[in-house]
Amino acid sequence: MFFLKLNPALGSLISILLSIAFTCAIFIASHILLGGRRHSETKVFAQQMALRIGTLHALIIAFVFGALSSDYIDLEKTLDNEAAAIGSVYVAMRNIQSGEAEKIRDQVVLYLEGVINKEWEITSDSPLSTSTGQILFAIIKNLENWQTSLPFEEKIKNYSIDTMLKVNQMRIRRLYGWYRKDVPTIFWLIALIGFTLTLFPYLSVELTKFRLILVNCYSSMVGITFYGMILLNNPFTCGLVAPTPHKMIYEQIKSLSLSNEAHLPKLNSVLAKSIQSDEDPAEPIKIRHNTFKKK
Repeated sequence: MFFLKLNPALGSLISILLSIAFTCAIFIASHILLGGRRHSETKVFAQQMALRIGTLHALIIAFVFGALSSDYIDLEKTLDNEAAAIGSVYVAMRNIQSGEAEKIRDQVVLYLEGVINKEWEITSDSPLSTSTGQILFAIIKNLENWQTSLPFEEKIKNYSIDTMLKVNQMRIRRLYGWYRKDVPTIFWLIALIGFTLTLFPYLSVELTKFRLILVNCYSSMVGITFYGMILLNNPFTCGLVAPTPHKMIYEQIKSLSLSNEAHLPKLNSVLAKSIQSDEDPAEPIKIRHNTFKKK
């Protein structure tokens, strides 16, 4: 937890210094205890072992680091999709002038506020917010109970229900990502032992300042890689991911609520045209979403 609260630059520096200190302690102590000149056959055999152990160690680290990076990218995509889906539902419901639609729009805004304030920034130990989940379920329930009077409204209703169900799935995935620990403890044990074993073959050569510097360059790279893996394994706690997409959609909704209502008839005509041609109502919503970005 100490590394997770540090500034990334400071955390990287500390991880490098710790790795160098660990390497120097082992390297110097081993040369003192096992010092002396080695036979040429011993040096060749040590070089071969260093290559094999180092390759296996690097392969294990690269595999886990790649898996963590892939999970991080997927998590970022999930956050973007969740925020975009919520925004599209709000814009879709904005094109319907009724009490039910207005109530759902207000609940969408409350849901975004709950995600930003209750499931991210306020609660550090547990991101699970019962009230935010209840708001999401209330939105879905109100959509299901909404009695539409026009085919246009029915299509918007079905689209919004499907979208909010997907939002619920993405929310569960996001919450699961907070609790999940992708890297088991056994990996860190293997990684640390493997790093130590890669240093022993270099005991076959005499200790010099330049050789110690070269070994420390290698240990520095390993240390900063371990630090990066710790951050990727705890993206929420260290702040590697943030509710930036949700905040952006929230601000766009706020600015949209204050905008001139004269824009709505034009949007309604585009949306009605898509309904008549059996297009997905998300298409005009995307057009409107792009309009927000240009402002």
